[in-house]
Amino acid sequence: MSLINNEELTAHVRELIGAEYVLAENSEGSPRFERELYGRFIISVTVTGIDTANNSVLSKVRLERKAEPREIYEDVFEWTELESKVVPEDVLTGKLNTFNVIARLCIERPEEDGMLFVWGIKSPDEESEEDADLYTKNDIDIVYNIDTDYFSLSIDTDYFFDSDADQKQYAADLLTELKHFMRNTGLDTHVLLSLDEMSSYNLFSEFEDLETLYAAARMILLGYSR
Repeated sequence: MSLINNEELTAHVRELIGAEYVLAENSEGSPRFERELYGRFIISVTVTGIDTANNSVLSKVRLERKAEPREIYEDVFEWTELESKVVPEDVLTGKLNTFNVIARLCIERPEEDGMLFVWGIKSPDEESEEDADLYTKNDIDIVYNIDTDYFSLSIDTDYFFDSDADQKQYAADLLTELKHFMRNTGLDTHVLLSLDEMSSYNLFSEFEDLETLYAAARMILLGYSR
């Protein structure tokens, strides 16, 4: 590889990562390319060097949210042949599936004071004939905060049960409904929390993606209903 100037290096990296990445306007020194995903992510690729011994380009890849400079993923890659996917699919799958849902909801539903109703099951004593929304009384629902970019889960616990068995069945039924929503939306229901994450989440937590929200809810509701 005989890249002798920045212009040649820029052209070579553009060929490696694909046309969907554009050169960042404020790129200085080594070229940096960016790509937007779902209007909410930015993937940036910055060249860090050339490995002449292995005939490859070294680049740092970052995945960030647009709304908040909160880094999701960063790694250094080495290219020895053409690649079109810079960030591995296993890293992006949960994030992109979640925000594909949100992108669709933003078109279908209006936001209310920065909140977007994602899904919910109305309580039996809710008198409204409308579908579940931010203002109906729901047994369970998920709300997305557009400003903070987090999801929250709410469960109605304002019930009097005749027995512990009825209370456990209520928890199990809510988990079943949540599982149906996840599967019907094409989201992964097999995400497992690490031991550290298990100690960090509860039903009042905020979640970066729906897969993690479901994993935490499953851990709590399944454990309670047994």
